[in-house]
Amino acid sequence: MLRDTRKSKDYFNALLPQYLEGIENLHHALDDGSMPLPDEQTFVANDIFELTLMYTIACYSAGEPLQALKPKVAEILKAKKLYFEKAATLPARQQVYREQFEKMSGKSEAGETHYITRYINVLWWLSLAVTTQQPQDHCLEILSCIGNRGEDTLLDRIAIALGDENQILAPNLLYPHLYRPLLSAFDASPSQQIMYVNAFLKDWYSNCWQAAWYNNHNKENAEGGNWDFYFGYWSLEAALVANLLNVDTTSFKDHWHYPADMSL
Repeated sequence: MLRDTRKSKDYFNALLPQYLEGIENLHHALDDGSMPLPDEQTFVANDIFELTLMYTIACYSAGEPLQALKPKVAEILKAKKLYFEKAATLPARQQVYREQFEKMSGKSEAGETHYITRYINVLWWLSLAVTTQQPQDHCLEILSCIGNRGEDTLLDRIAIALGDENQILAPNLLYPHLYRPLLSAFDASPSQQIMYVNAFLKDWYSNCWQAAWYNNHNKENAEGGNWDFYFGYWSLEAALVANLLNVDTTSFKDHWHYPADMSL
């Protein structure tokens, strides 16, 4: 049954094959010699990773059961490994090119994807892995791909909760305006955890205004790029924290941004 409330079943029936076609075309571009330069290959591989993540979330929006999502989530890690394979071929002077795909914060130039999009992406990826009950070594491998340990307190707390032996804790949040309530839930009582997740969900969408996907449900087409496809507005990171901390979801499970079917 369709989970999304903004678009029709017909919309998602048309969208999902477009994602698969786009991913297939990008793989062809890597293999057919049309983009031979290391920076081109790295860019394309990152596109494959992002499209695979979006496709998986769109499948959730379209109503796919979690069991059907599990192999799709596994493909996200494969796509990220492909990115690292291509990024490793960049010559030393071009290794800085990777920062736009790997760093979680920084100054974004006009027309570039804001760093907060990449930060949200990794939380969504981890949430999908936890929700579909990927093995712990899979989750730890995701954390290794994400890197950036010691840069953001919330990400560090999540990593530790997932079993990462690295106990480093950053002193600050990269995006406190958005994620302070979720961080507060880690040291709160059960009743306070419910309050913090509710507070987070209340302002989640409006506080994501810098994300590349913000307001894309109002866009006429997807000619501007990957992020112009509407795939659903789900606070997967709220589900991640709720699942890790075993928060009672009764009071917010019907919030239109909360992916209730992802509760374990």
